[in-house]
Amino acid sequence: MHQPTIAAIVAFHRNKEFIAEAVESVLAQTHPVDEVVLVDDASPTGQAELRRLPSSVRIIRHEKNLGIGGARQTGVLYSAADLVAFLDGDDIWDRDKIAKQLAFLQAHPDADLVHTGTVTFHRNGSERAFTDRPAVLDFAHELRWNHVLMQTAMLSRETVFATGGFRSSRRFVPDWDFAIRLLANGGMIRAMPEALTRVRRWDHGNISSSGLRQMRRRIATITEHWPLVRRELGFRGGVESIAGIVEDEGGKVGHRLGGMWRGCARVIRASVRWLPAAAILLLPG
Repeated sequence: MHQPTIAAIVAFHRNKEFIAEAVESVLAQTHPVDEVVLVDDASPTGQAELRRLPSSVRIIRHEKNLGIGGARQTGVLYSAADLVAFLDGDDIWDRDKIAKQLAFLQAHPDADLVHTGTVTFHRNGSERAFTDRPAVLDFAHELRWNHVLMQTAMLSRETVFATGGFRSSRRFVPDWDFAIRLLANGGMIRAMPEALTRVRRWDHGNISSSGLRQMRRRIATITEHWPLVRRELGFRGGVESIAGIVEDEGGKVGHRLGGMWRGCARVIRASVRWLPAAAILLLPG
């Protein structure tokens, strides 16, 4: 059987203190990758940490910050492998991640993208595993909530290009935007029930550390794909998704502000429930 070649694409903008650990987790894979492409998305600090990396790591530097989506797309363009697997520069792969994921992908040739569960770990030493993801991702399910973290994903370069690539706009959640477009094109996304990627949650400036910024990006992603949302979920379902985003991300900004945002979510939901009745009362008889 032909063994596909695999490129690991590691992208970062800040937090270079974690890069060596991320790259080490790539190079320590029990199934070695064929390429390692490190994309420096216009990081504002010096290059000393990068010079200490093995010479086998190909380093591409952006002169202008394009965001994680643009950095991933650059990595895909500079790689030549059949398959690509992504890692953020502050996260870590399990040693068997590539071996297990490749075996799973070969056992499920209908899958266009395979992703895994995660373990989030915090500065205080606490950890939490997330493995409860749909085995086969339904389009309507994904429109309500993103289930795919791209630093856990493996897919072919061909699939990336067929889906239109990763967009560099910072308005959107790039993982969610890409997964929606892949499913809209008829692609299949499968999940492995194992946590094979360790995701750092140290409030050190990674995208997910800012609840309000992430709220805006998640709502922008929903509205960008609003025709698909209306078709699959209906108007009420789409608004319920927005209310869920407000409630989820608003709850991450502290007790007082979190309560305010949860109140906003209740108002959004109530407005949808009362809108049909209000329309009946206001329309001429």
